[in-house]
Amino acid sequence: VTVSYKPFTGFNDLEGRMMSAVEEMSASLTEMPTEDEINELVYQSMYDIIQQCISEPAYGDAQDFTIHITKDDNVYRISEDDLINLDYAMFPGE
Repeated sequence: VTVSYKPFTGFNDLEGRMMSAVEEMSASLTEMPTEDEINELVYQSMYDIIQQCISEPAYGDAQDFTIHITKDDNVYRISEDDLINLDYAMFPGE
């Protein structure tokens, strides 16, 4: 069976966006933060960016994917490999 999907692109260049946000925040600091404060800044930036990606999702162009369906004891199944590959296609990582 061929299905159509649109890959989620909201996390594209997530690392670059996070680094830009951290650099922007660090430019406004007036004194050297502690390691804990740096970690807090990094994780807060990551949280804010991911939150925005989820609340304003972006998708690529529609693409086709072939899923192989089998019937075992009157139960239709999709192979685990196909499910994994479709997951990777819909949510590609960097």
